[in-house]
Amino acid sequence: MRDRRFLLSHNHWLTLRVGHYELRLCARCSGTVLGYISIQLLHPLMYLVGFDLLAPLWQVALAFALAMPSGIDWLTQTWGFRLSTNRIRLLVGFLIGAGAGLLGLSSLPNAMKLLILAYSSSGVILAGYLGRIILRWPSPSLTRPPTHSS
Repeated sequence: MRDRRFLLSHNHWLTLRVGHYELRLCARCSGTVLGYISIQLLHPLMYLVGFDLLAPLWQVALAFALAMPSGIDWLTQTWGFRLSTNRIRLLVGFLIGAGAGLLGLSSLPNAMKLLILAYSSSGVILAGYLGRIILRWPSPSLTRPPTHSS
């Protein structure tokens, strides 16, 4: 139960109320939804710009380039290198949503798109938690050598 609450209401910024139900969204999640919806609304414009003429590799590269700032923001925040703000989270969330929207418009098969999303998000999450473990590991230079009493 505790883990589910963490995933649903982590650092909530926006609370939507429908009847007796509340949905809490963090700034990054809110930005992601807005970015994805924006790309879907601009779908006809993407074809005018020529997104569909790009090779699938370049389509994926563009989607990754938009999503990368969100991964960097989350990793540096998770590792404790800096604090993120709701404005930054909203912006990078928008970018990751736009990247996901572009990936959805790419000419790749749907199974491939799903694998790309699964592997890339799993990689970032794994890096985040492994980094936490490594950064909390005691440094050999900080530990005292054992003393032997005779």
